[in-house]
Amino acid sequence: MSSQQPTDRPDGEGDGTMDPYRFGDLPLDPIPAGRNVLVAGPPHVGAQELVLRMVAGSLADDEGAVLITTDTDSASVLDDCRRCGASPRADGLGVVDCVGTTTDGSEDIRATTVSGPDDLTGMGMRYSKLCADFDADSIGRIRMGVASVSTLLSFGDVQRTSRFVHTLAGRNASIGGFGVFLLDPETQDERTVRTIAHFCDGRIQVREAEDSGDSELRVRGVPGPREWTPFETDST
Repeated sequence: MSSQQPTDRPDGEGDGTMDPYRFGDLPLDPIPAGRNVLVAGPPHVGAQELVLRMVAGSLADDEGAVLITTDTDSASVLDDCRRCGASPRADGLGVVDCVGTTTDGSEDIRATTVSGPDDLTGMGMRYSKLCADFDADSIGRIRMGVASVSTLLSFGDVQRTSRFVHTLAGRNASIGGFGVFLLDPETQDERTVRTIAHFCDGRIQVREAEDSGDSELRVRGVPGPREWTPFETDST
């Protein structure tokens, strides 16, 4: 359970003061505002695409999205969004580019850069700035995605990375936002996965079905299917 989640709040029950976040044609139930989830799965089986669609592909008119991309530039992540059918409004997407090569092709979104995936302080500051920019434009509901925590762990230790996840998750909770953290569990030991998951309210596991090859997901800790459920990806 996240340290931000009140202990008297039952699984899946919001406080009733804000509408939940919805996810279009994905087989996911609405998730109450102020929650954070860990999406655990390898990118090649649809985990990264799921994050893009949850964050940038289901925006309501009063919502904005911030993607913190750790290993690709903003133009490429915008292409990835469009390729998987997650086409956000031009004024609805902000990208924190950790590659630092934001140039042409990203002029129609709110893009900002940091020096690299080890600049966690810079990421946090850029994220806060994008939230403030959205708020100034009367966009108060924010979806945030970090893709991926695995890359951050490859540039820093678990303690520093988990502190960063804790800080972002806490901010999302405080503003009634929705946060998604992508982690490939195959690249980390179980203790590290548990440490990162501790700061999230729920977990969405993603795998490739052995019989059909379809991408499947199941949900714990927040509303959603408890059994393995197929979902379409760009590769299926």
